[in-house]
Amino acid sequence: MTRAIAARAEDDGERFVIVRAGVGWYAVPVGEVREIVLVPPVTEVPGAGAGVCGVVLVHGAVLTLLDPRAALGEPHALGDARARVLAVEHEGERLGLRVDEVARIVQLARARIEPAYALAVAPPAHVIGVARAPALPGDGTAVVIELALLVRAVLRAAHFS
Repeated sequence: MTRAIAARAEDDGERFVIVRAGVGWYAVPVGEVREIVLVPPVTEVPGAGAGVCGVVLVHGAVLTLLDPRAALGEPHALGDARARVLAVEHEGERLGLRVDEVARIVQLARARIEPAYALAVAPPAHVIGVARAPALPGDGTAVVIELALLVRAVLRAAHFS
């Protein structure tokens, strides 16, 4: 677990939003998500790089809508009714992350999160570890994400950094 997550986590754990991107389940710290909304109409941006869906209007604010699936190693999928936008703030700018589904918010004890270095393969920098708990969807596991590093990876791939 990174120091940032460990410092925020209490003895009884931390709350995470559990989302699906592609076929994988991911845990994002609740405190890093400003709101969750249905995917509004997307205006494409000519010349935007991979990982940028376009821009969307959320409560009167224009947000750049990012698709994190490539950075997460997930296949691109067509949107469906379960898709949502996680409105987040990154380096002072409001952005949206398009995910395929939001399952629930769960409280995870630190003991339920295996650190990334324990994984069989070297994970990307934005992967903190793997959470294992019966409250998680699918097979009871979710990859725990450091949101700032994930956003940075998506923006780098889109040639915004």
